Amino acid sequence: MYLSKNKIHDLTPFTGSFFRVLDLRDNQINDVSPLATMPKLQSLLLSKNQITDIEPVAQIRTLEMADVSANPLNEKSKPVINSMQKGGTIVKSGDVFYQNCSFDCIPLWINGTEQVVKNKFYTQDGRVMIALREIFELLGASVSWNENTYKITASKGEKRVSIQIGSKDAEVNGSKAILDVAPYLIGEVTYVPVRFVSEALGAQVIWDEMSQSVSITTN
Repeated sequence: MYLSKNKIHDLTPFTGSFFRVLDLRDNQINDVSPLATMPKLQSLLLSKNQITDIEPVAQIRTLEMADVSANPLNEKSKPVINSMQKGGTIVKSGDVFYQNCSFDCIPLWINGTEQVVKNKFYTQDGRVMIALREIFELLGASVSWNENTYKITASKGEKRVSIQIGSKDAEVNGSKAILDVAPYLIGEVTYVPVRFVSEALGAQVIWDEMSQSVSITTN
């Protein structure tokens, strides 16, 4: 059920309902206790509301992911969030409102601006993977592709990085480098570690564990 930006403030009608996904972003909600009665809820989006107490959310035993960012949460909410995360629930919190992010995506911010990406992020061996062409274009780099060697080269100013699908060997500004995860193909889209390619082009990358988001700052 997707009900973002509808000026909703009363969640009583949801009592005992069987929705698995509930998007209530950017409303006027302050009491989330009716949600604790939902027996099948898995993904819950509550960012940009007026919620102070999220204890009822922790009572949803089927919950896999909750976004409670951009809410005036009280001091008691932090240990609740920590407990939920230890129990395996992904919780996004903090001051950032993920306007462009669906319930299962990893938000991307570049120089303080939330980005809309066409291809979904993935995680592989603990590394966040992003579509190669998208990250290079977002960082203002030009891209060339050698179809014979499956080698991709990106250039930005004096920075130059070359990588090859299926290989952890890379080249940055003429020097050899090793990737933690080899680039791979999903369909026709090449995925690469967002940290490696961003830093190779002179950017700084921060992974926010609490909000489960990637923030890149370019020079």
